Amino acid sequence: MKNLTMIMILPLLVLTACGGDSGGSDKAQGETNAAVEASDGVYHAHLRPLNPRSNGYLPHGGATFRIDGDKLSVTTFLDDASGVIHRQSIHTGTICPSLSEDKNRDGMIDYTEALSAVGSVMIPLDADLSAQEKGAEIYPRGQSFTYNKSVFISEMVKNLYEADPVLNDEFIKFSRGDRLKLVGRVVLVHGTNASDLLPGTLGTRGSEEANLALPVVCGVISPVP
Repeated sequence: MKNLTMIMILPLLVLTACGGDSGGSDKAQGETNAAVEASDGVYHAHLRPLNPRSNGYLPHGGATFRIDGDKLSVTTFLDDASGVIHRQSIHTGTICPSLSEDKNRDGMIDYTEALSAVGSVMIPLDADLSAQEKGAEIYPRGQSFTYNKSVFISEMVKNLYEADPVLNDEFIKFSRGDRLKLVGRVVLVHGTNASDLLPGTLGTRGSEEANLALPVVCGVISPVP
């Protein structure tokens, strides 16, 4: 299990875990709710292009997070020329990758290079936000898309403190005392068309095709005034 390093301390949207989790009982659910602190309001990340030479088009978009009590509503959108699956997630890091992460000097920030900046995946923005394992890798697809999902924050936090079913992958579960924050975290979206412009040196994710693993937009979450 990897440890979460808290790089930036901000007063907003701090979700703190304390005490043990005894399972799915009403008592355990109540304890989880009591451990959640979240400021109602709207938070947003401007998704700006990475790897602009990947398809000759500059994709752009946004990710909006609305907190209303125990409910988190997430909307993302992307304007892109690539009609492929766009894997998207919230990471533990606080900065988007830059060309300084291009360690093999092939002119692009590939998947493995990007992770050195954005950190591990906390919340995959897939078909089910309540648990990292439930979304079944179902992500938006298409040249332009809008994604809308909502979740009870207490359910999401409870899952993040459960045992990690797969160690040493890009997903992270939290240890006792770790904290989840959205403000200052990074949203990263992947996926572009296969192209002769892509170098053969790109790192990828498991057996995923390198063009689908390539980061295309990135943004940092901040509160909306």
